Amino acid sequence: MRLLNILLLLNIFKGKGEYVLGVPKTLQTYYQDSAKKFVCIDKSGVIPRSYVNDDYCDCSDGSDEPGTSACSNGIFCCRNVGYKEKNILSMDVNDKNCDCCDGSDEKPGECPNTCKKLADEEKEEKMRIISILTTAKMKINENTKNLDNLKNNVEQTLPMLAEEIRKLEEIISENKLNEQKLNESLIRAKTSFFEEWENHLHSQYSHEMFQLLDTDSDKMLTNEEFEESEISKIYDVADLEDQLLQHSVSSSQFEKLWPRNPEMIDEDMNYKEVEPEEYEENDDLPKDEYELDDIEYGEDGQIIEKATVGETIETPSPDLPSVTSTPEKSSRNIYSEIALRYRSQQEHPKNDEITDISQNLSRISDKILNLEKDLSALNSKNK
Repeated sequence: MRLLNILLLLNIFKGKGEYVLGVPKTLQTYYQDSAKKFVCIDKSGVIPRSYVNDDYCDCSDGSDEPGTSACSNGIFCCRNVGYKEKNILSMDVNDKNCDCCDGSDEKPGECPNTCKKLADEEKEEKMRIISILTTAKMKINENTKNLDNLKNNVEQTLPMLAEEIRKLEEIISENKLNEQKLNESLIRAKTSFFEEWENHLHSQYSHEMFQLLDTDSDKMLTNEEFEESEISKIYDVADLEDQLLQHSVSSSQFEKLWPRNPEMIDEDMNYKEVEPEEYEENDDLPKDEYELDDIEYGEDGQIIEKATVGETIETPSPDLPSVTSTPEKSSRNIYSEIALRYRSQQEHPKNDEITDISQNLSRISDKILNLEKDLSALNSKNK
């Protein structure tokens, strides 16, 4: 049997210079020995050359059977001419599976030679990869050039941007300063407006009060006139009383001496409206008739007639409301009357002085409105 295997493999190993099946190019020299001897590659033994590839494992490293599956630890090298060598396990030789593209791992004729096809496919794949890499390299070079240009542009633009930022910061700072000035101007204008308006209201109120007190209309208020009025019982006006004890006072002097009453001015700088007081019914009298005994009025417009149950008396409305309740209630009635008179004068001015005051107030209001518009425009610009 051993002799038969040797005869079958004569075409594999025919002497010096011939290719030994299953041996890579780098190890072919180990099998080219003119002394007809083969030394195991691991030096584990020396055998006749005829024992190489005889399908019997003589060397411990399996190097004597590179072309057969006799050694379990052997390596078979596919020559694959036109392609590239490939190492497989010796045990895979002659297993009916084509592991080598040249079919050398199986008997002749069992496997087609596909090495050229594989080589062409690999070459085509390499060319495709080379093309992709070439394109990528070109793009990288182009992007690098663009980056260089961008870098130069940025380096040139940065100083200009820094200057623009500096200018914008100056504008913002200036706008903030202007905004602060406008706010201060607006506050001053509003304060001035409200002060002037309050002074006007006080002047108007004191003028109305002076007319109520000046019963003889001589434009001078005497102590007697003041003492005869119900107002002297309502207000604590020590300074005015001290002055009246010395001499009469004019309307302008009265305005300075008459106390201000900010509680009667609302948030819109107008006199507060006073709700009319409801008359309390007397349960001891009939519902539709009331006894008015012991009610008298003086020369200032008060009623002097007397009435009994069932009798109706018509009297003219006095300039000064009669004091029939507490001083606090009378005070509210007087304020209400003065406020109504003042509003009537605002709608129908009696003289040029009131018209001038209204025009001045209108101009102040327009000035405040313009300042508010400027402030709003400045805030919009800052945003």
